[in-house]
Amino acid sequence: MKHSPCARVDPELMFPEPQNTHAVKTAKSICEDCAFLAECRELALAPATRSPYGVWGGLSEAERRDAIRREKRGRARRALYPAKAA
Repeated sequence: MKHSPCARVDPELMFPEPQNTHAVKTAKSICEDCAFLAECRELALAPATRSPYGVWGGLSEAERRDAIRREKRGRARRALYPAKAA
């Protein structure tokens, strides 16, 4: 992903303070038209490659935490209530 837009900007831009909403929006805007957005988002959410800091795949730290929580809840719910075989 060395040709991605985020690779061509100051790395500090992609690691804004979470409470600085303007800086977070700026970082997310860098991701908007990236050809690697889906791949980056997948890596950002995968347990082996996730980072708790910065904007990755167009998602802020809080958005990634929320997505991970939703995924965990979904897995727990599926384990409690597995789909019935047809």
